[in-house]
Order: sequence, then C-alpha cells, then structure tokens
Amino acid sequence: MSEYPLFMPPNELAEKGAQNWNKKEAQAYFDWFLSVRYERVKFLLQYINNYTNFENNLKLITEVNRKVFYLIQNEHFHTIREFDGGMKLNNQGLAVVVDFGLLVAQFLEEKNPSLFWKIAKGPKSYHSYNLPVLDGFSNGEYDLVFISINKFGYALNHQKSPYDWNKFIKELQTRIL
Repeated sequence: MSEYPLFMPPNELAEKGAQNWNKKEAQAYFDWFLSVRYERVKFLLQYINNYTNFENNLKLITEVNRKVFYLIQNEHFHTIREFDGGMKLNNQGLAVVVDFGLLVAQFLEEKNPSLFWKIAKGPKSYHSYNLPVLDGFSNGEYDLVFISINKFGYALNHQKSPYDWNKFIKELQTRIL
C-alpha cells in the first residue's frame, strides 16, 4: 500500500499551533489551505478509486465515504489505543479523512455559490479558532475538516459502519443562506 501524503502546513505554523497564531500567521495558513484543497481532493479521489475527474454528486460522496471508512481500518491508517483498544487515526489516517472533509466542502461550494471560506474567530478555546471554516449557513459556520475527523473516529469506534454523510449534507443544504 502506497503512502498517503500527510496534511502538512508550513512547518513554522504547524509547530506553533493555531491557538497561538497571530492574524498574519492565521492568514498565511488560510492562504496555504485554500491553495492546496483542490489538489488534496484530487489526490484522494485518485488514491481511493483512480478517479480522474471530480463528479459533483452525492453518489460519489457515498462511494468515497464507504471506501475511506474501510481504508482507515487498515493498520497503516490507525493505531490502537492502549486504554480501550479503540482505533485512533494516525497521521496518514488523519490526512485521508481531512481530505474527505475537503471533498464534502467542495461538493457544497460548487452546488451553493453563496458559501465562502473565512478564518474562524471567537475564544481561543474554540476548536476551530484561527482555522478555515465554511460560512454562509443560517446557523453559522462549519469546520468540515474537524467534523470529518470526528465523524470517521466515531464511525470506526462506535458505529462500526460508515457515517451517513448524505443525510448530513442534505441537512446542511437546508441551512444555506
């Protein structure tokens, strides 16, 4: 199995951590994020099933979701937690599910041009503080990277089956301004 490329922001930003960035550093990460997101999605689709183009439909999301779920069960994409025997995504596993979150974001953006990326504000305790979030929803912004990591982790350790992303996406679409 070939190595999956890690989701690696510029070193100086990764080492400092989003909670500690100043405005200039948050903007640098934001610019980097926007510059790599389409290539990350493209690579994910090629890695999963050798797709050569992006078909923007829920059928593709369903198929890729299922394949990612089974892929991250492979020992190359997770470690086993000692305290409970659960699966914890390693750096390669995290990269795959981050890229899936970017796929969902791309799907939503192309279907809904009113959506836009922005840098999350709020208290430093906010999990998405200083990170890119998708905005334009009636109930606020969504960090689809964070959501993807959480949904796949839950699916691996509790559901034991793929999460229903189609249902989630349809729900999100009802909240688009």
